[in-house]
Amino acid sequence: MRCRLGMWALALLLGASAALADGPLRALHGGQVVETPDGVRVEFAVRDGAVIAWVRDHGDKPIPPSAVTGKATLLVGAKKLEMPLRPEGDGLIGQGDVTGRDKLTAVLNLAVNGKPVVVRFVRPPG
Repeated sequence: MRCRLGMWALALLLGASAALADGPLRALHGGQVVETPDGVRVEFAVRDGAVIAWVRDHGDKPIPPSAVTGKATLLVGAKKLEMPLRPEGDGLIGQGDVTGRDKLTAVLNLAVNGKPVVVRFVRPPG
């Protein structure tokens, strides 16, 4: 009985350390980061006149922008903006009437390697 309990404890400990091996979510570009249950990490940032998203896998390895398509739907105050996201550099960019000071809610509808990914961000004013 003790041996079996010890094996379970060891299995839980090893499982926990494997889950933590990839580390915390890190914003590499100064944005907000979320991770989907499938392990896709999306970083979102607002720059004057644009929104930018960078997509990485669970191990923080960048997913090439050419493998990602999608659009951003933003609520900026009472305005609803929809903008397609296109590859640019190491991320995806959408052009629109938005500033870095706007309070906004963003929903990104992406296809990553053909699989749908939906993420949501809430950005306070500032």
